[in-house]
Amino acid sequence: MRTANEAIANQRPNQREQMRRERRRKLLLPIALVSAAIVAVVALAVTHPSLLAPQDDTLVEDSSAQDQNADISQPNGLVGLQFAAADSPTLLKQPYDWTNLDTSGSYYSYAVDGSTKSVLGIDVSQHQGDIDWEKVKAAGIQFVYLRVGYRESIGAKVRADSNFKQNLSDAKAAGLKVGVYFYSQATTEEEAREEADLTLQMLDGTSLDYPVAFDFEPTNDSSGTRVSNLSADQMTKVAKAFCNRIWSSGYSTIIYGNSADLSLYNLGDLAKYGFWYAEYGSHPTMDLNFVLWQYTDEGTVDGIEGNVDIDLDLSAANDAISVTRSGEDAKAAPSSSGSD
Repeated sequence: MRTANEAIANQRPNQREQMRRERRRKLLLPIALVSAAIVAVVALAVTHPSLLAPQDDTLVEDSSAQDQNADISQPNGLVGLQFAAADSPTLLKQPYDWTNLDTSGSYYSYAVDGSTKSVLGIDVSQHQGDIDWEKVKAAGIQFVYLRVGYRESIGAKVRADSNFKQNLSDAKAAGLKVGVYFYSQATTEEEAREEADLTLQMLDGTSLDYPVAFDFEPTNDSSGTRVSNLSADQMTKVAKAFCNRIWSSGYSTIIYGNSADLSLYNLGDLAKYGFWYAEYGSHPTMDLNFVLWQYTDEGTVDGIEGNVDIDLDLSAANDAISVTRSGEDAKAAPSSSGSD
């Protein structure tokens, strides 16, 4: 019979062997896991090679933000009228016969063979104060452009028009067709998209009858240097960045300006948006295929205190543009009846 010391001595080799096996197991486990991972990666590379292909950061960014592509095509089914110029040859030609323009009444109108082809409108902002929209409608106004917001010339802060929400609700309730415009002082594409985002935030999905207008104009004072130093390429890129962002949310767009403003752009690059032209006088003189005409900033309309801009929608008289409508707009386009 063995002594207790002999039994203990005989157990030690077994314990040491168990300890060595445990250490080997711990060392081999990570190796086995790494090997399994390598096998899995190799299998994935064979069956799905595109998943492991190097990614181009530029391509990823462009595919996730198509509205930043300056050359995107016009989306289908945009909300509101679309006033794209039909083609480049017609862009710098006026399609109107101004002998058809009647300036004798309270407001201008355009008629062909006794049939009125113009729609009367106005554009307003918080500067007009509180507006009685029922009186405006009764005065013969059929559509209105509301300023949705602006960027400060000094300070460059983006702000909403303080009267926009009330004007939007009341104008629609009175039965007027509505469009909105943003007064821009953006100097970069990023700033333009910021302005578009505020516009979309303020609209909050509200349906419009007219395109969202981009109003980009240098001011006449020293603060105007923020925009006036931009090149034509830079200004055009800024305008396209705004319009494409608006397009990406389903609204149509248009470019506003007078001859001086519009001459700062590469107009051919903006023809797909269409133009809202401002010139005050008996008739426009710029060779441009525009659809909306702001003909005075000294108009008077019942329901509005002080002067107001007056506009004509001439799309019904323009055979050289592509006017398209979507949804209910196709069924309920603005009436073409004029008002003296």
